Amino acid sequence: MNLSDVIEGLVEERGLDREKIVEIVSEGIYTAYTKRYPDYVFSVVYNKKSGNVDVFTEKTVVINVLDPELEISLRKARTIKPDAEVDTKILVPFEEPIGRIEVLTAKQVIATKIRDLEQLAIYNDFKDKKDTIITATVHKRERAGYAVKIGEVVALLPHENVIPQEIIKIGHPVRALLKEVHQVARGDYQLIL
Repeated sequence: MNLSDVIEGLVEERGLDREKIVEIVSEGIYTAYTKRYPDYVFSVVYNKKSGNVDVFTEKTVVINVLDPELEISLRKARTIKPDAEVDTKILVPFEEPIGRIEVLTAKQVIATKIRDLEQLAIYNDFKDKKDTIITATVHKRERAGYAVKIGEVVALLPHENVIPQEIIKIGHPVRALLKEVHQVARGDYQLIL
């Protein structure tokens, strides 16, 4: 599967900004490579044509290479960048692989950043609707109250906020006051009714 397909899926499914997702994926891959190869200076670039992320390392152009991790010969440098000069730094494609643990680290960084982006989007959508009446659908009953769907967003209607003797059925609509809008989810919910 192409990385651009994954990015497009996230944009369509969750309504997130494409540029932010590209930035988050690049940051996750950068984190994985710097963890595996701490001595290198990396640059991660999203290639729109191929739909993949290209990883580069910064090397100094020299006549005689003493440290292949940090230096590149002038002849090799000119195959990458024809106008390369001695004592300048150029970006060289990095071909070394990363391990399973680094891939898991990248996935964790990406998942955390995307969750933060989603929470910010929910907060921005609902912060102006605080203290207004919301129409939603009861999704399921939980220990703390009822999980209620407002469009695609799930909010919590705690038991203590339900009108006594009111019958709440799963799948039925409910009208409730949007009492709290949290910037970061508390438990599983950002919205409290």
